[in-house]
This record gives sequence, C-alpha cells and structure tokens, in this order.
Amino acid sequence: MKTLWKWLRRGLLTVIVLFILLAGAAYFYIQPTTVLGWPPQVDVSLSERLEQIVHNRSLTIQFSEEEINGLVSKHMQETEPYRSLKEKWNISGMKTELANNELEATIQLEPISYVQAELKITFQLEWDDSSQSVRIVPTDARVKDISIPLSWLSLQTKEFSLSSELPHLVKVKEVKFLEDGWKFRFGLKL
Repeated sequence: MKTLWKWLRRGLLTVIVLFILLAGAAYFYIQPTTVLGWPPQVDVSLSERLEQIVHNRSLTIQFSEEEINGLVSKHMQETEPYRSLKEKWNISGMKTELANNELEATIQLEPISYVQAELKITFQLEWDDSSQSVRIVPTDARVKDISIPLSWLSLQTKEFSLSSELPHLVKVKEVKFLEDGWKFRFGLKL
C-alpha cells in the first residue's frame, strides 16, 4: 500500500511539474518579439486628395503604407466594436503591413494580467465597383505559428464606402492594392 501511495504521489508531482513547465513555455512563446505602439494618426481624406488630382492633372492618387497604417489605427480607436475590444483585450499597439491583395495586422494585447501576446490577423482586400467600396475580409488569425479560429475573435467582414466621401460626379474607376500602398484611379459618372 505504501508503494502504491508513493507511486501515485510521484505521478501527481510529475504531472504538476509538467503542467508548470508547459505553462511557462507557452507564456514565453506568445510574448511579442518587439514592442509596438500606436502609429501616428493621419488626417488624410479622399476629398483632400481629390484637390491634388486637380493640381497635378492626374486621375490617380496613392495612399502609402504609413498612411493606411495610421487610418486603420484611427478607425480602430474611434469606432465600435473595435474601441470596446481595445479595452476588453487591453490592446497596447498595432501595425499593419500590405502584401498585394492582403493586409496583415499585428496586434499586441494583454488578455490576462501580465501576459502579453502578439496576434497576427490576415485580411483579404477586395474592391466592389458596384457599391464603390473596399471590402476587408478576415481570412486567418495566428498567435506566432499557432492558428486560431476567427470565430473566437468575432471578426466580421468590413466594408468601407468611398462614394460617401466623393463629389457626386466623381467615381473610383479602379483600385490597385500594391505592396507599398493603395492606388486609386478616378473618373466621371456619366
């Protein structure tokens, strides 16, 4: 009986030690590699850029990756449900990177006190000519190399209408999602 109790105690102690080691390894694995803050907010609007079209006599404008990063950050901090998610998950920083028709958002958060994590969400970028809007569809979420279900994050497709910011006679003819920014080509509604 003493030997059975002795083996059970050793087995339980081994399981506890393994659990502590796994929890410690997970804690260090999900830690962010670099500290991100919020990018500087950019006050850029399509109507201001349309003035550039008139001055430059060109029908195209381009938003740089830094401008898009600032606009996404501003949108996340000012609109729901992102503002409440920022407080709920204690989001401390964000950065976006462009890759042709994809946008990758790297988000640093603190889901549990003193446990920081780096979450990467990949979005597919689509242009809808009929509604004159950019559609951003979440396709993947990862903590380091571990894929997590999008349903855990309650991410939904977002649509940003550009027609509301344009004069009535102007429409977007073409949108190109490039690695260094987004290029818009404008035309007249006839």
